[in-house]
Amino acid sequence: MLRVLKDLFFALLNATLILIALCLFLAWQLSNRVHDLTAAFASNLQIVEPLQQEMQDTRTELAGLRADLATLRDQSGEVSSAALQRVETRVDALESRVDGVLTQAESVVSDPSDLIDHAIQSGANELVESLGRMRGCVPADAVSAWMPVAGSA
Repeated sequence: MLRVLKDLFFALLNATLILIALCLFLAWQLSNRVHDLTAAFASNLQIVEPLQQEMQDTRTELAGLRADLATLRDQSGEVSSAALQRVETRVDALESRVDGVLTQAESVVSDPSDLIDHAIQSGANELVESLGRMRGCVPADAVSAWMPVAGSA
């Protein structure tokens, strides 16, 4: 009886140590993934800043183009006002698109919480998928695709 209890104790200890090792391995993998996401996130923010500067330059050029159009309108001897109106409409549309992109870039640089949330969600999804592959699990939508629905023949 004493030998059985001793064997059970060692089996329990062995299983506990295996679980601890597995948890440490998963924590190490998660730590590596978080480090990779942080590095990618920092490089993405460095890419956004030059884009933001280019958008500011484009906005300045559009303002200069608008001033040139106003000058042309004042000297409208050669160009019809309908053609000027079409060009101004296109400039307005382009300027609104540039303003939208610039606003998004500024919001990302000033408050990158959306990017952080997306990175965390992507990392969590990848972790769940890799754990599922390790277990050999199949997602629920894949199971429903090959299982017949009750009552259908």
